[in-house]
Order: sequence, then structure tokens, then C-alpha cells
Amino acid sequence: ALGTAASPDDALIALTRIAASCRAAGEDRVTALRAALTSTGGPGAALVAVLGASTALADHLARHPGDLDALAEPSPLGDDADVVRSELLASVGATGDVPVAPAGGVDAMRRAYRRRLLRIAAADLVAPEPMAVLPAVGAALADLAAAALEAALALARGEQPDQGAGTRLAVLGMGKCGGRELNYVSDVDVIYVAEPSDGHDEDEALATATRPPLRCARLLGRLLEEAQALVAANPTRGLDLAATAAVHDRLRAVAASGAAVLVLSTDLDEVEPAIFARRAASPNDARPP
Repeated sequence: ALGTAASPDDALIALTRIAASCRAAGEDRVTALRAALTSTGGPGAALVAVLGASTALADHLARHPGDLDALAEPSPLGDDADVVRSELLASVGATGDVPVAPAGGVDAMRRAYRRRLLRIAAADLVAPEPMAVLPAVGAALADLAAAALEAALALARGEQPDQGAGTRLAVLGMGKCGGRELNYVSDVDVIYVAEPSDGHDEDEALATATRPPLRCARLLGRLLEEAQALVAANPTRGLDLAATAAVHDRLRAVAASGAAVLVLSTDLDEVEPAIFARRAASPNDARPP
């Protein structure tokens, strides 16, 4: 079965790690893994295909061997966008017509996101006619990105003193995200649109409106902690100075982790100086971060 994987070596290494995790989790997990690997087609074929194609998903399964069960679930291709949205919101405990989530849900959001991504990738990789499912895969990835935005925004609202009640905020998916044509390495282009709620001061509401998007972006950044590359298009457009500095700090942190960071910006002043600053001439004790 390993011979069918895109990278048999990677699949074998990942299986070794997952088997160790299953042993640590208990005999039930070992039995489940053995059953999947000895089955004809189904979860076993999906597992080998995923492990041979994605080291990130292999890492996820090594950390969360219980998510092997996701490979036995029905194909997520064609799922309604509201179903995906509800799944991600439930993962962070969000409630209300305007979803608000309690603090501490980032790890749960990350796991729910990757579990569904695992299901999408598995359905894609074992499809008899890959080109036939391409539109459905693009739509599923776009719906998952939108659901992650919704969950991140619910977490960001929960951190505001008024839970965002003074501001009406919408996130518009643009480009491939808006057209439901994402691929696995697409950047997600969005526009934040805000206005004050009835009876609230416009200046105060719009100042507040910059906080949830910034926090939302930070939370989504947690999903990218293991990314090998990051593309940021006009990452600070519309943000104030403090928010802009926070975004630049996040981009520098991703770059410092060893990932490739590509910044596309119409603000030429920010592309190199702000993101890739280094000490040129200063005392040793005045070295910038």
C-alpha cells in the first residue's frame, strides 16, 4: 500500500510516528490503526495517501491519533457552508446570533480546522478522477477558510469589553476565497467592512472595529505556525499605526521561524524596511529586535 503514496518514505516515517502515538494513547487506538491499515481501500488507502502527500497533516495525526477516525467519515466534498461554519463555531464554544466565543479556544479551533482539512485532502487524494472533484475541493477549502474566519472573529469579539456590540463588522472574501476556488496553498484575500451600531459614536466604533480584525488575523496566524511559506498581500491596509506594528511583528516572527515570507504591498515603504529590518549601525546594547 505504501507504494501508492506520492512519497512512500514520508508515509512510512509518518506511520511510525503515528503508531507510537497510538500505543501511548491506548490499545483501542492501536486496534483502530491496525484495522485501517489492513482494510482494502477506505480509511487505509486514505491514510497512506495523506501521509505521502502532506507532512503537516502527518504531524497533526501524530499529535492527535484520535483524528484517524475522521478518515472513516463520509466525504466532506459538497457539504453545505453553514455546516462547516457551525462546526468551527462549535469548536470554540461560540454562541449567539452574532457569535461570541470565550477565551482559550484557539487550540480547539486549530484542531477542528485541521480535522476537516484532513477529510478534504483524503477525499481529494483517493478520488478516481481528480479533475472531476477539483471544483468541489476548491469550494470545500474556501468554505473552511470562511468558517475559520468566523470562528476567529467570534474569539476576537469575546475579548472586547462590549463583545463588539458597538460595531457592525463584516468580512468579505475576495478572489479565490470569494469565488470558492481556493487551493491548498492559496492566500485568503479579505476586506473588513465596518460601521457603528445604532446609537454608537462613529469614531469610537470604527476605532474599535480595527481590534477584532487584527486579533482575528493573529488567531488565524496560529493556524500557520507550521507553515513553510506565507504570502501577505497588503497586510496593513486600513490599519492604524499600532495595528500595523503588530502585523509587522507577526510577519517577522513567521520569518524568524524559518518560513518563507512574501509580502506584496502597494505601500513600498513597508515591504523591506518594516518586515526585514536588521541592525545596520548602532551600539550593541541598542540592537533592534
